[in-house]
Amino acid sequence: MKRQLAILFLIIVCGLMAGTAVVAGTPPETAAPVVADPDGVETTATAAVAPREPESLTPCQQAIRALLDREAAQLAALEARVPATADGAAFLSLQREIEQVKQDTELQVMRTQAEHARLEGRVEQAERIEAALAEMAAPQPAIVPVERHDEAPRGDAARR
Repeated sequence: MKRQLAILFLIIVCGLMAGTAVVAGTPPETAAPVVADPDGVETTATAAVAPREPESLTPCQQAIRALLDREAAQLAALEARVPATADGAAFLSLQREIEQVKQDTELQVMRTQAEHARLEGRVEQAERIEAALAEMAAPQPAIVPVERHDEAPRGDAARR
């Protein structure tokens, strides 16, 4: 179920960001192919795609769009620091900051989806999203302890 929600989330986010995504670390001039409009003016393909008007988005989509816009601004600021990063430790720290921004946004988007599902009377869907959030927030053990009940002695006694 967690995987299904993650896939659903990615589909929604990708649908909202269609035409506006830029690969991290890719210079804007290489992020999208260049196309020419009928007048011969060159633009990137992402610029040629008209974004949806805010009034055509549902309130939930508008809230998610605001979260994604804020994330994009935070990521742009962090990615702008990459060229000035001199050593591996600083780069790793910056990479972890980027990862944290993305994780925080994912959780905020899911909370927004749950909130709007409740407001729209889709209580069961809201509960599923909230259950997924609780599962994601629960600390996962790195190693599961295993009890061993060996009857055979170890070491030299086992060889005899």
